[in-house]
Amino acid sequence: MATKKVITETQDDAFDSLVKDQEQKAVSKKAAPKTALKFKKTRSVTRELLKLEAGTPIYIRCDSVIFKAEEQPGRKDGMEAPNLMDVINLETGEEQRIIVPAVLYAELEDKYGENGHIGVCFEIEKYKIENKRYSGFKISEIELED
Repeated sequence: MATKKVITETQDDAFDSLVKDQEQKAVSKKAAPKTALKFKKTRSVTRELLKLEAGTPIYIRCDSVIFKAEEQPGRKDGMEAPNLMDVINLETGEEQRIIVPAVLYAELEDKYGENGHIGVCFEIEKYKIENKRYSGFKISEIELED
């Protein structure tokens, strides 16, 4: 019985040694210094939606013309594609997109023409109009402080 115990202990030692070797190799691979990639973002391909909510003002800089979203084939609700505009959220610095309701679109086009709003900063607050299906908008032109 003593020889069986010695053989088992020797096998265990050999196994432990093998495991330690593999662990050391894995650690040395992980410890190898990696070169940090250097890059700069050139443009956003997609943008997160910034939602206009009643009673909550948003602070934006307009970065694009107001454009029509792509029509979705097979749409059954009968609604047409919304108007969109790319913006910079001045509170977070994020490049985002807003849905431009008809009332907001008309106000911006009336005051700024087709492209006059591009590069202009605004505070926009949506509000409910009693007994109407649509909302109104308080629009203020703002300047960034240095």
